[in-house]
Amino acid sequence: MDQDGAGGVSLGFAAQPSACRPFRHAVDLLQGSTLLTAIQPRVVVAACVIEDGAVLAARRTGPPELAGKWELPGGKVEPGETDEQAVRRELAEELRVDAIVGGRIGHDVDLGDNTILRCYRVELAGAGPVPAEHDVTRWLAAMELEEVDWLPADRHLLGDLRLAMSDREPYRSLGPSS
Repeated sequence: MDQDGAGGVSLGFAAQPSACRPFRHAVDLLQGSTLLTAIQPRVVVAACVIEDGAVLAARRTGPPELAGKWELPGGKVEPGETDEQAVRRELAEELRVDAIVGGRIGHDVDLGDNTILRCYRVELAGAGPVPAEHDVTRWLAAMELEEVDWLPADRHLLGDLRLAMSDREPYRSLGPSS
């Protein structure tokens, strides 16, 4: 290392351009990864409500391209809201129910555009579901899961749903999002 003319330290790469490439590549990678980790993904939550061996599914009415498709109830986590709060709010809005949110089921599903879907085990507290944003709800046994036309993101969860419905899924307790 040499002193540069401004009183700083020069690494001497100007005289050896080929030696500089790996170093510059590493710096570029580090800067890129720092930028990527600073952008948190948008989270969408899904509620896996299981009663008597069946999971609750809801059929969408809109937007037009999704109308008639089935999903686990849920929605976007709003800024300043935890996943648990979002699940409870979405179930109250969509199905007019109170919910007790349990652990995660499965892993995050990448929805693209820096958005992920997280599924949580949920118990209903009080009265049963009354669809407010869906035209119908249905309780599906594990062998009936393929009978409905699921949204693509929810279709990714079917294997984990089957495990949860059989109580073989050691779902993780609710805690800080990972």
